[in-house]
Amino acid sequence: MTKTGKLKLLKGAVATLGLSLAVSAAAAENETVTFGTYGGTTGNMHAFLADKEGLCEEYGFDCQFAVLNTGPLQLQAMLGGSIDVGYFVPEVAFGGINRGADIQAGAGGVATQPYVVVARSDIELPNLDKGYPENMIDLKGKTIGVPARGSGAELLLMRMLADVGLTEDDVTLVGVGGPGTALPALTVGKQIDAMINFPPSQHICNASGACVKIVDPSQGEGPEVITGMIGASVPMWFTRDFIESDPARMDKLIEMMAEMEVWMTAPENLDAVLDHYMEWIPFTSMKGGDELRRTWIEAELNNYRMALSRDAFKTIHDHALENGLIDSAVDLDAAVYSKAPE
Repeated sequence: MTKTGKLKLLKGAVATLGLSLAVSAAAAENETVTFGTYGGTTGNMHAFLADKEGLCEEYGFDCQFAVLNTGPLQLQAMLGGSIDVGYFVPEVAFGGINRGADIQAGAGGVATQPYVVVARSDIELPNLDKGYPENMIDLKGKTIGVPARGSGAELLLMRMLADVGLTEDDVTLVGVGGPGTALPALTVGKQIDAMINFPPSQHICNASGACVKIVDPSQGEGPEVITGMIGASVPMWFTRDFIESDPARMDKLIEMMAEMEVWMTAPENLDAVLDHYMEWIPFTSMKGGDELRRTWIEAELNNYRMALSRDAFKTIHDHALENGLIDSAVDLDAAVYSKAPE
């Protein structure tokens, strides 16, 4: 090889190295933001799809996800610094704030209550067809699975049982995790008789016939007060330190997820949304799994909104206070980021 040929190769190698270093430097400049999410369900859809569609990188973020299947776990992780963005019901947050947690709702997330109550098909449910609240009486004496003890799901369950005069003493509560572990405990191991958990539990029950829906708060069923909660059921939570230490970062995060909401709710993008969730929620062993996923996610898309209704936020707070779900009132103005979308 001539000296000229060697020089060209060397220059090409240097140029390639320079490009690689530039790409690495750009990647290194992306700030890591870790989102709490839930296994076996759609979780923080705004952030999940922003990552899948490359929007996180466009906005200068390296979006990471930590699967923590209950609100109390996410709150604890956020306060401990292992996640930056929590995703849980206000009742859990209010309890934390009353114990000294300095956190704020920075945006909406899921507008409706993200839970469904189902029961095994082989247990007696004489009031099933009567609808809510009468059918809740069938859960008396039963073992009921919740994602975790003290979770938002348990708080809602207690509220619904109270509508038919039942208390925690009338049932046995067991922590069973998210749908991936809860459904087998219900239908295969039969360790529990019923459960309150996340979608797609109701769709899987319908497809398999092994369990039946009792009440679906995720679609507005349940206590009348749930209607007033629509718009603030599962906000995105941040520590005040995260917000105030870099306000520009917070603005970018909200802008990024607002942009993603426009994309993900456009009907022409439904197939792309489904493709992104195929690996996260495979349904590989289930007959009709692809159609089940489509039906479920298409319905879920209607529930994801960045706007945080202050009226709904107050309704949730007042209901929690009146029903003993929290010990004392919370300063709601202090609990909401001033620039949270509404």
